[in-house]
Amino acid sequence: MELDNYLYQQLEKRLADVKNFWRLPAGRPLNDTESLQSLTGHYNGHIRQIAVLCLGNRRAIAALPALIVRLNDWAEPVRQAARQSVRRLLRDEWAAQFVACLPEIYWLLECRRADHTAFVAEIIDLLIAPHNRPALLAGLASTDRRVARQTLRLLIERGLCSPETICLGTRRNNDPIVRITAAHYLMRQPEPINAPLLGALLRDRYVPLRQQSLQYIIDRRLRLPADLHEPLLLDKNTLVRQRTCRLLAEQGADPDAFYLNVLNRRERSAGQKSAALFGLNERRYPEIITLAQRYLGADAPYLYRSALQIVSQHQGDDASAVLLAALCHPSAAVAKTALRLFQRQGVRIDLDDLQRCLNQAPSATHIRGCYTLVHRLNKWDGLIFLLQNARAAAQSLTSDHISRWEARFNHSGIAPGAMQRQRLDVLIQNAPGAVRERNIARWLPAGR
Repeated sequence: MELDNYLYQQLEKRLADVKNFWRLPAGRPLNDTESLQSLTGHYNGHIRQIAVLCLGNRRAIAALPALIVRLNDWAEPVRQAARQSVRRLLRDEWAAQFVACLPEIYWLLECRRADHTAFVAEIIDLLIAPHNRPALLAGLASTDRRVARQTLRLLIERGLCSPETICLGTRRNNDPIVRITAAHYLMRQPEPINAPLLGALLRDRYVPLRQQSLQYIIDRRLRLPADLHEPLLLDKNTLVRQRTCRLLAEQGADPDAFYLNVLNRRERSAGQKSAALFGLNERRYPEIITLAQRYLGADAPYLYRSALQIVSQHQGDDASAVLLAALCHPSAAVAKTALRLFQRQGVRIDLDDLQRCLNQAPSATHIRGCYTLVHRLNKWDGLIFLLQNARAAAQSLTSDHISRWEARFNHSGIAPGAMQRQRLDVLIQNAPGAVRERNIARWLPAGR
């Protein structure tokens, strides 16, 4: 008590010094934990040192993060005071608070103002004691992903718990890296994973973890639980579906029959039918194009988009008519999918088709999509498209794309054909004033 009074007196004296320009807010008591915590960041090293000592004497566990920061203070006396204060807090009853500070504790090992190795080891020794394991396991479920990752690292490096216990402890964590790291650690063990835990891994919402769990079953030649056949066959991820089909085919099941049954059942959702279509496509089902074409007029945009991808993949340039129809579909999602497929599959498009799509475009999103395809036209057809729509509602789009056309002009030396030149002369002459001011005619070769 006498020491505490002496420290507070010294603190009051230094804070009252006329040279001190950083004071506590009026009315805040000096012996309050929050006040002392704020003083651990004071510019005056003597004040920082006294505040750190006071916190240690009070055994203020709430101030642990601030004390850990002071362990790497630039002033040696402050570092010594911080070590003394943290040692006062090294008790089993506060193991959970130290677990919550594991990222900051490991951060000390990267600091160079002092060698913190021995002191960090002292803290870790407290945490790895058998009676403190529950605090570490609770850290696996921390909402702070840094805490969960460092806790997992400590448990794995020291082999403190069984792999099953560690993996189960991470199941409630929202950080997928924590869950998949624990699962990888479990899968490296020679003993097989018990069925309930393996089922939980196969249901995990993180796709790479489902993929890895299926590969584990394939490598170990295990049987896939019957209740997981359907959800995994209808998974949204391609690799999950493929590995599931491989497993079930090896076990004598018929994935094709399952997928066809899904497509023939009216009560199945659009998402399930979409996964079934993709599953049959991945298995090279002979009638996949015919099946996919059945759903090109589907009311559900999600199913329409899936069928569109499959048809364009197999038909290439022959899918142009299908993609053009999708480009004018009322659903913006379907139109965007068609736009991506035009780009990805390299499907050709001509000027008249693009103009027809623009004329039928039901929304501004569809109009922007049509302009995005201008660069897929012949250089001069692209300019014709822009000029013949220069007076349309999308004048700003026209102006922007003409600027892009000019920037790309020298990328090709193709001269306009006779019909193109004739149309360009008329369009340039009748273009709005803002377009004529660009002097586009200078880009046309002399003569005809």
